Formats: sequence, C-alpha cells, structure tokens
Amino acid sequence: MVGDSALWVVPEDDFSGLVAFAPLFWAALGLPKPPPPDAPVYSLSRPNFRAWRYIVGGDTVNFVLRGNPATHLSGEIRRQGRAIGVVESEIDPATGLATEARIDLPLDASRFEFTITNVETLASIDPEIWENR
Repeated sequence: MVGDSALWVVPEDDFSGLVAFAPLFWAALGLPKPPPPDAPVYSLSRPNFRAWRYIVGGDTVNFVLRGNPATHLSGEIRRQGRAIGVVESEIDPATGLATEARIDLPLDASRFEFTITNVETLASIDPEIWENR
C-alpha cells in the first residue's frame, strides 16, 4: 500500500476492495492521510477535539482526534449510510504515532488488532533492499 494505492499487486482484482480501506490502515498507524484534492471536506475544531469528514465516490470518511496533544484517533468509512470499516488508535503524544490500534470490518465480522513496540524510520533501512520495476 502506497498512500491510497495498491502497487505491485498481481492480480490487481485480488486487492481492489482493500484500497477503499486505505484511510483506515493509515489512521491505525496514527497517520491519517489528507483527503483527495477534489473531495468535499467538512471539519470542526475545539481545544481538545478535531473532527473532519470527506466524501470520495460513494464513501464518507470520518475522523475524530481527541486530546491536546492528541492521544486517540477514531475513524470510520461509511457506504450507503452503513459503517463498513472502523478504526480506533491510541496515539503516543510525544511522537504522534499509534502505539496500538484496532480495525473492525462490521460487514465481515472481522477485527485486526496490533500493538507497536518500536518504530524505525526509512532512513535506517538500506535502500538496496527495494526492488525496482
């Protein structure tokens, strides 16, 4: 997953449904991506609360960031009024990154939970490991 695109996926059809959930995967890491440039965006900001919503195709993407500094990020994707994906992330206020997260996919009755114990930057990874195509 690169941004909101699945690259190097063969065959592409196998993962096309997952791309719609890219905003949740990034939010699970504490890194919600900005909405696409042409998406209508609605937002609300208070001292300990920020919320924003944008619409892409038939999906509505909602995020709520709580705390000052932020300590919790919630998000959801709705399609035809029904939640198809929900994320809850606990945020380390020192780094702004997630320490643990849960993604629920209600229509499939699926859940993915993880805890982050260490963060390495790409600067510490040898660029020679990446395959160029």
